[in-house]
Amino acid sequence: NDEHKFAYENVKSWEKKRATESRKPINEIDTFVFCYNRGRIHWYIFTIFQDLKIIQEFNSTGNSTLSTKILRGLFLWLSIEYVKVGLTLDPNEWRLYGCRRSTSRQRNGYDCGVYSIFFALCSGFRLNLNNLRPMQITRARFQMLLHLIDTSVLDYVDVDHHPNISSDLLHLGDESEDHDTGSEELGNIHPNPPVELAHLGDRTVGDDTD
Repeated sequence: NDEHKFAYENVKSWEKKRATESRKPINEIDTFVFCYNRGRIHWYIFTIFQDLKIIQEFNSTGNSTLSTKILRGLFLWLSIEYVKVGLTLDPNEWRLYGCRRSTSRQRNGYDCGVYSIFFALCSGFRLNLNNLRPMQITRARFQMLLHLIDTSVLDYVDVDHHPNISSDLLHLGDESEDHDTGSEELGNIHPNPPVELAHLGDRTVGDDTD
């Protein structure tokens, strides 16, 4: 199925977008976060931890059937970007992981977007993902709604009334629920057996995808 093959033409703009927002060379950026929408109905993320040489899926419904293809595709994209600046990646040093069983799960059919935002924030800031609970997600949804209401079109007329996003959004404590805050490096970055990196030198290999 050509739809799920890696095609660099479809993702070559990623590096241009990154370059406009960061003056660091690609090999000096520790973390890349990619939001993925499956079938326009479900959001989840993939994170590249360059300093750890890990690429991992964070999905509030568990592993996706496309996880292996996307993980390999992300490594292939990164490899090509390295080659373009005269650098190389060693596949033997990298590990690709699907979603861990301990990754927080949604209990409904509509919170995947909020979970993905938290997964992105937690992995980007290296916070413990195991602290996420459904109650925090519900509260965050309410905070986002209030923020959207407060930053309506009329509010943009006067910048003095343009509120900042509440810092409480990243406050994951919730005394009403049982805590599972046992420290695990970066939350859950040391997961199950990794996906094998195979045929990464072939840009048309069927197992790779963007």
